[in-house]
Amino acid sequence: MKVITKQFVFIAQKASGSMNNYELARDMRSAWEKLQNIIERENIVTINKHIGYVIRPSWSQITDNRFDLWIGVEVDKVYENSEEIDCLVIPSRSYACITCKGDIEQIQASYEYLLEWMEKEECLMDHSLGAYSIEPNRIYPVNPFEQTSVPIEQFDFDILCPIK
Repeated sequence: MKVITKQFVFIAQKASGSMNNYELARDMRSAWEKLQNIIERENIVTINKHIGYVIRPSWSQITDNRFDLWIGVEVDKVYENSEEIDCLVIPSRSYACITCKGDIEQIQASYEYLLEWMEKEECLMDHSLGAYSIEPNRIYPVNPFEQTSVPIEQFDFDILCPIK
């Protein structure tokens, strides 16, 4: 468990859906595929081709079990928003960070540990407008955005929780 401070610039595709019947997971895979096609077609240079990001607004309300988030890659410059991609610039801020490796049960355990640690350290999660939870996913040797098994059986990512 640690605290990091970092600024991010992403190009991303929006994904949304319900957790029911893995609708969100399917839309995330579709968003990843679209993003990769745009990167290849436009020759966009990414900072680390071995990391794919899930970017979730911390201020948004989950309604009817539906989530809105972005699937993205980190880039070194701001790209103009277009009909095809969004450019998200997240100013430098602090995050509580934990690594999550394993299966679906490990994800739940990692989030619980993170929240317990934040409470113990008196860190407050930032739910203000412009605060994002970020999950850098290592995509080698197994890319979670391309796995077809549902639920995904193996994860390797970090959880970055925005803190005040």
